[in-house]
Amino acid sequence: MARNPLIRKIPKMTGQGTGGHKSAGILDDFAVRKNVATKEGTVEKVPVNENDITNKAYVDNIATRSEIDLFLTENASDIGGYFDMETNVVTAAKENIVQSITANSTTLIASFASILDDGEIDAIRLLENGVYGMHIHAEAALARNLFIYFEFYHRTAGGTETLLGTSHDSGQLTTSEAEYNVHASIESDKSFIAGDRIVAKVYGRNTGAADKNITIYMEGDTASRVEFPGFVSLSNFVMKSGDTMTGDLTTTGLNLSKVGANIITATNANGDLRLGAGGGTNDLKINVDGKIDIFEELNMNTKKIINVVDPTSAQEASTKNYHDQNKHRVFQGDDNTGATLSAAGQEFYLNLGTVRMTTGKGETMQNAGSLIAMGANFDITASAGVGLDLQMIAEINGVEKFSLTLDPNVAN
Repeated sequence: MARNPLIRKIPKMTGQGTGGHKSAGILDDFAVRKNVATKEGTVEKVPVNENDITNKAYVDNIATRSEIDLFLTENASDIGGYFDMETNVVTAAKENIVQSITANSTTLIASFASILDDGEIDAIRLLENGVYGMHIHAEAALARNLFIYFEFYHRTAGGTETLLGTSHDSGQLTTSEAEYNVHASIESDKSFIAGDRIVAKVYGRNTGAADKNITIYMEGDTASRVEFPGFVSLSNFVMKSGDTMTGDLTTTGLNLSKVGANIITATNANGDLRLGAGGGTNDLKINVDGKIDIFEELNMNTKKIINVVDPTSAQEASTKNYHDQNKHRVFQGDDNTGATLSAAGQEFYLNLGTVRMTTGKGETMQNAGSLIAMGANFDITASAGVGLDLQMIAEINGVEKFSLTLDPNVAN
């Protein structure tokens, strides 16, 4: 009897169950027995490619990680042939790097490294396992057979680079700039210390028969960057808003170092820098190894300078005690020409053995107190041709012989 063509043929049973028909399902494109435990219905494989199936444990693991971003630039690194990666978005004019990709091969487009001694990078203590990604803008000279991918490295202070992971290929590049996201799954943690650096290398893959160019873009509005999970010691730095820290900074102890060329610049309304100890009886102490150079006037605002040592050179400051002890002295070799030597209301001591005071150019010698010359002889001599105006309002003590020599040809 002929079969009715409108009735569907039931396939023969090929195993246990009620029929041999295999329905189309989500796992048809996967090696089910290798990557999926069919009895429990769980996924065991760590995903690598963008469309790989994943499990709850994998998702939970990456969802709880702190992500660190480093932004690609075209600024030359201190490492020869490398470019810098900044911890902040770089909004300068968009830049690009063009590289010819060898046919049926892969070619390095550019290598990027974190900046040496960057405080935020030095605060990293651990590169954690998880998904490491790159967001990048790129285009190709031909809309087929051209792809990009990246490698992620840990670099020590000594320059040793260790490859931690390689991403999958991007989608096929187009002939106009577009965004691409590629990822690498890294399964092991990597310790990180101050002085270590992050390195990312971008490659082009060409599956065609002719060399073709790939262009990658960074800076501007691209936000091209590397993203990776890591543990950062927050105690190593103070969070800031842009380049200006907002609010007050309070510390239990603060050491400033690496401040440019050791310069602190104040930009308040007055253009001055003020250091205060918080009022009360607290002292602000500045310890300086070496000297302090002051290039403008030093305004003490009517305050004292205390604890100054006795001077030994002409331009050094003196103490009140030093001044009091020496205010009546005229040192040997000093010339007071053109001035009036006066000790009004005070005792004027001359303890010089034989005392001689010679006038010149019409100076006035006046004493309103006691003039005490402890030498055996006290001579006052007027210069030839010069009159002397000598006013002795008080007494002269301690002198065995007093001599006054005048020029009789002039008025005295």
